[in-house]
Amino acid sequence: MKRIFIVIIFSLLFSITNANNIADSIVIVRDTYQDNYLLAFPRKVIVTSKCRIKRFISELEKVDTQKNILTKFRVDVDLIKTKPEELLDLYDDRNKINYDWNVKQKEYIYKKLSNIDNYLDVIKIYFARGPMYSGHAIEYQFLIKIYHNGHVINSYMSQKRNLYGYNIPYVDKNGNNIYNYNVDKLINRLFNDPVKRGKPLRSMNLLKRLVREIISNNGGELFDMNERK
Repeated sequence: MKRIFIVIIFSLLFSITNANNIADSIVIVRDTYQDNYLLAFPRKVIVTSKCRIKRFISELEKVDTQKNILTKFRVDVDLIKTKPEELLDLYDDRNKINYDWNVKQKEYIYKKLSNIDNYLDVIKIYFARGPMYSGHAIEYQFLIKIYHNGHVINSYMSQKRNLYGYNIPYVDKNGNNIYNYNVDKLINRLFNDPVKRGKPLRSMNLLKRLVREIISNNGGELFDMNERK
């Protein structure tokens, strides 16, 4: 009995780690939400082309760790940790809060801007919203299931995004994150996505966007510290 159990576990592990060789189909379901309520018309696409299956799995196997996301998108982590005053200078004039920065506000926001965890939080918000903010109440989420002989050997769930957002990150059944925009592109082609959003921001452009999000998230506290309110 013990031997049979070991054989079953080994077979399962073998099938998962060799998905690229044995997968025979991929089913992708797009769920649509309105105001966080699931609408009753999911759309499904089935991929059976060996070439497409191989491409999908190759891209989905590029797992990321939560801590390397900023580096992957070329955000200067050392700058975040050591020079919050330079980060504040990135805050675009047209988005500035209606007051001059006083000492108390600067001390407060410097702590927020030098905390890596704050960037990890807002980068997911950026991906969900995309390059253009939309007040549209519709959101999309994708479930990817990889099959072999009718059995699911792996599955991935994207985050919810709005019309202009990105599907990344995808999370597999083991909790691994995949921040791979190439998967987005493959899915967008299959579902004939009409929105041309381009690649996610990188480097200083992305850092500038993240700084804006962090300051915006702390707008209430900063306003309370305004000596001229």
